[in-house]
Amino acid sequence: MNNAKKQLSSISSILLNNESSFGEAFQAIKLYKELLQKATSLDFDQEENRENIYTHSGKAIGPTWANLCVDDLQRTRKFCSGLYKAVIEKRKANPNQKTHVLYAGTGPFATLILPLTTVFTSSEITFTLLEINTKSFHALKETLAYFGIEEYIYGLENVDATNYILPSKNIDIVVVEAMMFSLKGEHQVPIAYNLIKQLPCETILIPEDITLNLLVVNSERRHTSKISTGSPISYYKRLGTLFKLNKDEIRQNSNSFFETFPYYEFKETKIEIPINIVQNFNELHVETRITIFNDEVLEIDESGLTVLDKIHQFKSMMLPSKFLISQYMCGQNPGLYFRFEN
Repeated sequence: MNNAKKQLSSISSILLNNESSFGEAFQAIKLYKELLQKATSLDFDQEENRENIYTHSGKAIGPTWANLCVDDLQRTRKFCSGLYKAVIEKRKANPNQKTHVLYAGTGPFATLILPLTTVFTSSEITFTLLEINTKSFHALKETLAYFGIEEYIYGLENVDATNYILPSKNIDIVVVEAMMFSLKGEHQVPIAYNLIKQLPCETILIPEDITLNLLVVNSERRHTSKISTGSPISYYKRLGTLFKLNKDEIRQNSNSFFETFPYYEFKETKIEIPINIVQNFNELHVETRITIFNDEVLEIDESGLTVLDKIHQFKSMMLPSKFLISQYMCGQNPGLYFRFEN
C-alpha cells in the first residue's frame, strides 16, 4: 500500500463511519480534497478547466467545478456512505461474486468510489468509470495511478453516458451524480434513463430516488430558522410532488422517453395553491430531496444539491392563480417549467 492509499484509508474510515462527528467529517473532507489535488497535474485555476461541455441533453461541468463539489461535506459524506452500504448489501446477497459498480460522471477524481478501495479488495469489487470531459478523463487516469488502484478497474471510458451502450449487463450498482438542485441543467435524468433501461431490475440505482416537491415558504421564518441555535422552526409546507426520478419511474416511462430522445416532455403536474396560504407564507419554492440509499438522505439545505429553489414570490395577499402547472422537460436545457392557471 503506497503512502497516498494509506492517507485515503485514514480518511475513508471517517467518511464511511456514521458515528463520526461533524468535526471529524469536516476535517476528513478537507484532507480528502488536499489529497485529491495532489493526484493530478491539472491546474484548476486555468480558464480551460472551467469550460463546461454542452450537448443536446444538457451540461457536463468542467474539471474546476467538479473539483469544488468535493467541498460539499454532506454531499460527499452521504454519497460515499450510501454507496458503501449498497455494496455491503450486494456482497451479502452474492458473497462469492465480485460486485460491479458503474459510475457515470466521475469528474477528475471518481470521488465517491475511492474510499471503497480501502475496505474491499479487487477480488471483491470492480468498477466501470464513465466521464465525458476529456480533461477530467485524463486526470481520472492520473488519480487511479496515484492511489495504485488500477487493478480495481474493469472499464474506463471517455464517453457521453446519455447514449452509451453497455458492453455487459453484469452491473450490480449504478452511480449517477451529474446534477444541480431542481435537476436543472445537467445530465442526471437522461443518464439514469439510458443506463437503467439496459440493466436488470435488481441493479441498484444511486441515488435511489430524487423527488422534487412544491413548497410554500415563509421567508422571514426561514431566515430565523437558519440562524437559530434552538429548536427547529417550521417555515414551509409541502403542497405536492412535481417530479420523481427512480427505477420505477424510469421503467414506466422508458419506451416513450427514447422515442424522442434527447428531447422529451414528461406529463404535466397540476397542484392546487390554497387560497388562504398567503396568510402565513409568501414564496413558492422547489425542494430537492435525495434518497441516496436506504437511510442516507440529503434534506433541505444540507447540500448545494438540496438548497431551495425559489420560483415565485406572492405580491401582497394575492395568489397568482389557483393552480401551478409544472412539467419536466429534457433537452439542451433540462429542468422544470411552470405556468399558473385558474
